[in-house]
Amino acid sequence: TDFTDCVPGERVKLAGNASADRVCEACVSGKFTNANNQATCTPHKVCVAGEKVTSQPSASADRKCEACDGTKEFSTANNAAACTLFATCMEGTHIDWQ
Repeated sequence: TDFTDCVPGERVKLAGNASADRVCEACVSGKFTNANNQATCTPHKVCVAGEKVTSQPSASADRKCEACDGTKEFSTANNAAACTLFATCMEGTHIDWQ
């Protein structure tokens, strides 16, 4: 008979052999597998400053990120839910960065 498949979201804890079935273990929080019978769970990608999260991670899927449009929006934190629009100055004014 075939060994039990470790499904996405699980990793192979113990490989099967002639006298025992394969043993699976769930990925811990912050890690995932997206195919059957993976030996290890992979850490989720981190969306860095300048990006926003477009798809939340799970035990069977990685986090997806998208770059902010650096001409009208930005993000300053890791895993930002959204990009922030740049401030708009009234005519004749400016932002003092000091």
